[in-house]
Amino acid sequence: MAFVAEDGTGLSNANSYASVAFADDYFTDRGNTVWSAATTGQKQAALVRATDWVEKRFGRRFRGYKRSKTQSLEWPRLDAFDNDDFLLAGAEDNVPRQLLKAVCEYAVRALSATLGPDNAN
Repeated sequence: MAFVAEDGTGLSNANSYASVAFADDYFTDRGNTVWSAATTGQKQAALVRATDWVEKRFGRRFRGYKRSKTQSLEWPRLDAFDNDDFLLAGAEDNVPRQLLKAVCEYAVRALSATLGPDNAN
């Protein structure tokens, strides 16, 4: 299966929340050399594993409702508000930046370790 980053439209074949370009920028800003040393293929695989982990670990806790029945990931969502009552997904931010950042953090860990037990809930 090819690497497909969710673009905020609810793709039926997306397998990552974050694109490699987003993760590259995120880690460049933080001076992370572990990420920059990885190949594009390694980065893509790590982002997919990180997205899988987030979906398994936190997917049932996400607020709101999936935008469509055919989307492959839990985001984008409708009626999802944060603790301050701000909409988590707007016209230009259909996957919250907090989620993108979290996926990046899990992805850099996934480059060198298993993210968690198989029975994560």
